[in-house]
Amino acid sequence: MAIARTVDWRLTIPPEEAQRLLAFAFDKLDLNSEVSPGQVIGHSKARLLKNRWAADVTANIKPHQTGSLVELRIEMPAGTKHYGVADDIAKEVGDDAFDDRGLNGAVDRLSKISKVNGWLEFRYVRHYLTATESVREIGQGVWGKRQGIVVLTDERLFFFDKHLIGATVEEFSLDAITSVVANKKLSGENLLITVAGNATVISRMMHGQGDAIARVFREVKANFRVKQNAPTVIHQTSSKAEELAKFAALRDQGILNEDEFAAMKAQILGL
Repeated sequence: MAIARTVDWRLTIPPEEAQRLLAFAFDKLDLNSEVSPGQVIGHSKARLLKNRWAADVTANIKPHQTGSLVELRIEMPAGTKHYGVADDIAKEVGDDAFDDRGLNGAVDRLSKISKVNGWLEFRYVRHYLTATESVREIGQGVWGKRQGIVVLTDERLFFFDKHLIGATVEEFSLDAITSVVANKKLSGENLLITVAGNATVISRMMHGQGDAIARVFREVKANFRVKQNAPTVIHQTSSKAEELAKFAALRDQGILNEDEFAAMKAQILGL
């Protein structure tokens, strides 16, 4: 059975122009496009030099208020290079046709060293965005032993690590996140993400990046609650003890110092 991956793109051009550019891109990459209204279909041969299997590619195009939405479906019998095919097509379509959805601005706010260290993630991350979300802030840091980027959108927060044989994506929806807090250290910042009493730490972020994500998260979370018609404040007394226990464990492991633990305790208890 084929392994399928789907990529959602938002383009700034009308559907007719999007279809023309996609058909051009398919042909340029020897995908031998077959065009029908609202759809471009192609097939690529196996490429040993790129270590890729043969692929069946389908682009479904529909109008959007800012241009077009493209659902790109890529099927391969095996392998992890689906997004490499998507990236090749995107290059031929051209960056000018893409709605960057706040991605370029977020990357521009980063330091030069972050741009260099995260260049592979920044190149591929647009293929991991949903059709409806936009990027609000980005940072770079370490989760466990993986170095990658932290992306805050208006729908979720996720950690993205792109590597040669695939990618690691760990995500949290906004409604599941209890808090996002930045702790400053001499070596950088730690971003603490709490979900249902479980704390996740993204460490070694450049100064200011964790703080920016935590600050914008509060704004995004408030807007999300309004859209979802959810209560502005949700008190869950039973979970406070669990959250405190999790942060106490982080303190005992040396990830948090006493001052940081005290700050988290005060925030959880509303002191």
